[in-house]
Order: sequence, then C-alpha cells, then structure tokens
Amino acid sequence: MRDPASKYDLTSTENLLNRNISNQGDKLNASIRELRTSIKEQSESIATLSKPLIVQRRQFCKEIAEEIALNNRIERDRAKEQRADKIGKWMVILMTTVIIILTVFKLHIESL
Repeated sequence: MRDPASKYDLTSTENLLNRNISNQGDKLNASIRELRTSIKEQSESIATLSKPLIVQRRQFCKEIAEEIALNNRIERDRAKEQRADKIGKWMVILMTTVIIILTVFKLHIESL
C-alpha cells in the first residue's frame, strides 16, 4: 500500500507491525493461560491444605457441643436434686406439724 503523500511503500512496514502485534497477542494469550493454570493449581493446593483444618474445626465444634450438652445435663440434674431436697424438707416439716397437731388434739380430747 502506497501513501499518496509519501514516496515510500508502507506495505512492508505495515506487515511487520501486524506480525509484531500478532506475536505480542500470542505471547499475552500464552501468559494468560499460564496464569490461569497457576491460579488453578494454587486453588487446588489451598483446598488440599484447608481440608484438614475444616475437619479439625468440625471436630472442635462437635467436642464443644458435647461438652455444653454434658454441662447442661449436669446442671439440670443438680437442679432436680435441689428441688427434691427442698420438697423433702417441706414434707418433713409438714408431717412433723401434722403429728404435733394430732398429738395436741388427741391430748385435748383425752383431757375432756
């Protein structure tokens, strides 16, 4: 292709520039592919490394949940025992009071 304002033929320069641009594009595509591959490998590596941590975290959560459940059961049993003790004490007081009242009532009736 000849520039009308120029006395030089620009075809060879244009072809050289097109080839150079094409080569740069190919290099860029190759670099992008390598970068994708590297990112994919790193993602797989991270997934592999994080798997034991995830398992360990689940195990810790399970242990904590079991410990909390055990503590809740212990606390509930302790509360039941305290309630039973209070009820037992009130029953003893009530029965003692009833026996005293009946004894006083019997003595009163016998004295008549």
